[in-house]
Amino acid sequence: MLEIDIAADTELGEQAIKAAGKFVRKHAAPSYQREDDWPISRSQITGLRQIAMNEPARVGEFAEHQRRKAEAKLENTTNEKRRQELEAEIAFWELVRGLCEGKPPKFSWSLTQARDQALPAELHDEKQPPGAQLTKEQQAARKEKREGRERWQRQWERDHYAAFFQRFCIHYLYEMSKRTKGNEDADVTHRRATAVEAQAASAWSHRLRDRVAHWHRPVRADFRPGRPARCCRPADPAGLLNQGQTA
Repeated sequence: MLEIDIAADTELGEQAIKAAGKFVRKHAAPSYQREDDWPISRSQITGLRQIAMNEPARVGEFAEHQRRKAEAKLENTTNEKRRQELEAEIAFWELVRGLCEGKPPKFSWSLTQARDQALPAELHDEKQPPGAQLTKEQQAARKEKREGRERWQRQWERDHYAAFFQRFCIHYLYEMSKRTKGNEDADVTHRRATAVEAQAASAWSHRLRDRVAHWHRPVRADFRPGRPARCCRPADPAGLLNQGQTA
């Protein structure tokens, strides 16, 4: 099992369910006549999932943009019911941004905090004494370490943001479905959705493992200098990595 699969079922999954459940308890009504009355629509949830899977570094920016849009509407709204809906929407996007980059004491956990705690020791910067003069070799080594750290962080975000917000969004939809008239079978729907998500994630992991093994097959024995190597490495491996990344 991949490390991200374990994280999705432990820390990430637990934090996602906790955050979604807390928001619903505070901002959702006990019951709804229809989905259109939800504080955050299904289409907005879909947009959040897509951003998290395709552009994880932009989730916080996306949430801030949505928050500002809701605040602008709130300033021009006098209807009390509509104001409450917009206030809940603003709270939702503030929560999403906090889950991405929040810091204590307001946020005891966030993806940024989890990422920084998971950073391998060899990628940490060594503290230099004030006024220290580095040689060219030391400067080059610091630059190489910084670039390695940034690559590691981008990979961590690609894996963990998608896993976290997938679970967060599913749990929000589950909780809201339970509160909506005509969705009495929300538990059944939730189990089916979770099963589908798990199957998709498992299939994606197997495809990725197979393709990684495919990239690293040795060059064929009939290779000759001066002619293209007939190895099995695909010309555009990123093509597969872009598949299955939309909700």
